[in-house]
Amino acid sequence: MDNISTKKNIGYRLATLFNKTNKKQKELAGYLEVKPNVVSYFVNGERVPNTEQVIKIATFFNVSTDYLLGLTEADTSNKDLQFVCDYTGLNKNAVSRLHSEKSEYFSTVINFLLENKELIKSLGTYLVSSVYEEYKNSDYIHLPLKSKEVYINNPSLAKKVAYSNLLEMLPQQKEKMTAEIQNNPALKETLLYRLAENIVDINKCKFIVNDYQGWSDEPLEKFYEEHYDEIYNYTDIDFELESIEYERLEEEAEAKSRKQFEVAMGFLNNLKKAGEP
Repeated sequence: MDNISTKKNIGYRLATLFNKTNKKQKELAGYLEVKPNVVSYFVNGERVPNTEQVIKIATFFNVSTDYLLGLTEADTSNKDLQFVCDYTGLNKNAVSRLHSEKSEYFSTVINFLLENKELIKSLGTYLVSSVYEEYKNSDYIHLPLKSKEVYINNPSLAKKVAYSNLLEMLPQQKEKMTAEIQNNPALKETLLYRLAENIVDINKCKFIVNDYQGWSDEPLEKFYEEHYDEIYNYTDIDFELESIEYERLEEEAEAKSRKQFEVAMGFLNNLKKAGEP
């Protein structure tokens, strides 16, 4: 790498890092024990820091020296993370998210998207459709176009078409995902558990487990609620038939209560195994 390229690379990287971290040039100057204008020279690509300064700058921003020199796009000092970023083209935040979200749900969705070329292409086209507007104001507008290209002069149409294509594709892709889940019982169970993690009230589950007594007041409450007017007005009712109905309701309520306890207990045990509160 020649000296001019090194100056440009380091200058660009420093400008990017200052912008992303909100750190000040004078702070780096103090860390390097140089005058502030020296750091300004580095940022503007007018000077190249020496080897010791490059190492200190990398430490200051918690990046690698390879990043400062333009040898990698990963602005991290973690070599493993840097390797994955360079191999995949993903930035460190995306890779870190993939690493931290080790759930079956998350990985299933990401794998499905990445393996489905047409879906991710359609989604990507819609998300970056604003580039058509930018293209009109760039130097590339002077280049000849392919005969079938009709969107450059109508960016809003490009966005509408991309959105329409995405909407048309989604139902079919959802059916594919549904079939994949239904054909994989282990995956389906895992996804159900992950959904429960997000929507279930854990404190109420703990209360159910701690307060479970094997019976429920629900049938009695339901009985009085249904026959409130008759009881309140002292009208005759067939208590024999109502007793049978009451017993049936009681059995249903107790079975429901027992099932709720068993499921809550199993759910809390799974959370405990996973190290969650």
